[in-house]
Formats: sequence, structure tokens, C-alpha cells
Amino acid sequence: MSDLFIHTKAGVDIEEAKNMQLNNFHLNVQETKPVVYILNSSAIYFNKFEFNKNTQLLLEVQGGRTKNIVLKNTSLQNSIQVLKTGFGANKNVVQLN
Repeated sequence: MSDLFIHTKAGVDIEEAKNMQLNNFHLNVQETKPVVYILNSSAIYFNKFEFNKNTQLLLEVQGGRTKNIVLKNTSLQNSIQVLKTGFGANKNVVQLN
């Protein structure tokens, strides 16, 4: 998907997904902890991802089957905490810029 602009109360929840590509993705959320939650998903690609300033937590990644999560061309300076992992996922499954 390309050129998405989404306003929402809560962030994006991606579970059991494969081969998802989001290009030029703008996400404006009220609750910024986390902005994106990923569970047991693979090959999730964000290119030019923009989100709220002063975001509490950008990505929460969980699950032993989670792998190949990529953020490219994305400024991480707006996030207080960029990544939190748990429940079998580790930080090595995520590529930042």
C-alpha cells in the first residue's frame, strides 16, 4: 500500500501477517504506546513512515515467529523509545533505517 494518511485513537496492530509493504505511510494517533504493534509476522516493510512527535513507543514487536521487520527512510527522532521486544522476539528481527 502506498500514500496512506491515517488518523486514529490507537495505533496499528499487525498480527500473523506476511509480506506487507507500506510506502509513504503517515500515522497520526492519540495513544502513542505503541504506535505499531507487531505479533508473529514476517516481511513487514515500512518506507517513509511518519508518525506523531513525542511518540512514547514506536514499535512493539512480539512473538517467536516475528522476523524481517524493516523501517527505511524513517526519522526515529520523534520517538522517545523506538523499539520494545518480548515473548520470543528479539531486537535482531528489526532493521532500522
